[in-house]
Amino acid sequence: LYFSDDCIPLNKTPGRFYWKKLLNHHLNHFKDIAYLFKSIDDKNLQKQIFKEFVSIFNLETSGFCNRKCLYCPVSTYKRNDKSHLIDSSIFNKLLKNLESLEFNSSICLNYYNEPLLDPHILRHISDLKRATNAFIHFNSNGDYLDIEMLENLINAGLNRINITLHTKPNEIYCDDISLEKINRFYKKLDISISQISINPSHSITTEYKIDNFILQVNTINWSDIGSDRGGVVETLSINNRINPCVRV
Repeated sequence: LYFSDDCIPLNKTPGRFYWKKLLNHHLNHFKDIAYLFKSIDDKNLQKQIFKEFVSIFNLETSGFCNRKCLYCPVSTYKRNDKSHLIDSSIFNKLLKNLESLEFNSSICLNYYNEPLLDPHILRHISDLKRATNAFIHFNSNGDYLDIEMLENLINAGLNRINITLHTKPNEIYCDDISLEKINRFYKKLDISISQISINPSHSITTEYKIDNFILQVNTINWSDIGSDRGGVVETLSINNRINPCVRV
C-alpha cells in the first residue's frame, strides 16, 4: 500500500492507485493534465510529460495465448496465430525511444498474450534491461515455466513474474484445491513458498523472492470478482457467471 503514498511519484504508482493520485496531486495543476490531451511539438516537453505521467509501459512482443479464459476477451476475440511476433525494427525503435527517455518506471510484457510463448522473450528482456532502468515484469498462466526457464528469466534481468493458476472447466473455486495447485507448482520449480496470504473464497497469493527477482503464484475466484470488461465477456455478466479456463 505504500505505493499510494504521496511521497511516491506518479510514474512509480501502480494502476489501482494511479487515477486517485493523479487527480489529487494535480487538482490545482490542470495545466499539467491538459498537456495529456493536446499535441506537443516541443521534444523536451514531450519527454518531461511522458516521464512524469507514464507509470507503466505495456508491450506485447508476441500475440498468441494458449488458453481461452472466460474472464478474458481472448475467449471471444481469439488470438491463435503463433507466428504473430513483434517486428525487430519496431522493437528496436521502441528500445531507442525508451533509452532516449531514460525510462525508469515499469515495463509489462503482456496484456492478452502469453509471454513465454515468444521464442525471443529472453533476448527482449535483456535488451530492455540494458536500454532502461525499468522494473520489468509480466503475467503468465505458468504452463511453460520450468526450472530452466525460471533461471534464464532471472539471468536475463526480469524483476517479477506473476503466475495465475486457473480452475478447470466447470470447476467451482475452492481454497483447498487452489492451495494444492499452488503447492504442486512450487514443487515443480523445486522451491518453497516463502509468503502466503489467503482471502477465503476470494484468492490465494504467494510470493518467493531471490535477490532482485520476485515470483508470485496465485489463484483467484474470477467467477465472483471478475469483470465482464464492459460487456465483452458475456459469461461474467451478472446473470451468467461461470469460471472455466481451458487450454487450446
